[in-house]
Amino acid sequence: MDDIRSNESINKTTVRKQTNKKRVSDVRANESREQTAIRNENNKKNMANCRANESIAETTFRNKKNMLHMSHLRAKESADEIVARNNKIVKECVN
Repeated sequence: MDDIRSNESINKTTVRKQTNKKRVSDVRANESREQTAIRNENNKKNMANCRANESIAETTFRNKKNMLHMSHLRAKESADEIVARNNKIVKECVN
């Protein structure tokens, strides 16, 4: 798979990713609430199992990678977006 993708052009990669996203969103759009709940629970269990087997170094690396990714996203945010995000967090904490 890696060999095939290494020879792929940027346009082909973009098209493949968009096609995959559309497939996933189509499947999820036709999913019942119960199916969504089951999928979410399974994802949580899988994530918990993965993280339970992680070393401290792997956990630290994952956390740093997530923080870096988040800081890149937030660096592109406008002041209005920051206020909206913070208000959303406050609402979730209050409820």
